[in-house]
Amino acid sequence: MHSQKLFREKLGCCQGFSALIQNIGEKGGSVVAAKNDGDRNFYFHVRPLDHSIESAIESEQLRLQLSDLRGQLVSLPVGLATRLNFLISFCPFCGSSLIGQIQREIETFDALAEFCKPHF
Repeated sequence: MHSQKLFREKLGCCQGFSALIQNIGEKGGSVVAAKNDGDRNFYFHVRPLDHSIESAIESEQLRLQLSDLRGQLVSLPVGLATRLNFLISFCPFCGSSLIGQIQREIETFDALAEFCKPHF
């Protein structure tokens, strides 16, 4: 079983990127690894809500109440992004090629991608 410490040591090109690996699954910004059909990529992952709040929101339909032109209340369904992912090819801190990091540590990257599945 791999730990986040090992992932940080093997795949963290700098202190900033290592901190993003440490933050996987937490509120705020992190980096997640994904392996799809042989393609291996890092994504900058943004989670604006705590996991407990996110779960509650996903289980209920949110509605927004507005007043229409006649002054009557109208209830509309509202969508809320609980996770955003942006493909990144270079470290946002030091500029290192992440493709190079992946190629040097394929087994570690694949283990990290497996670890990230529930968070992606």
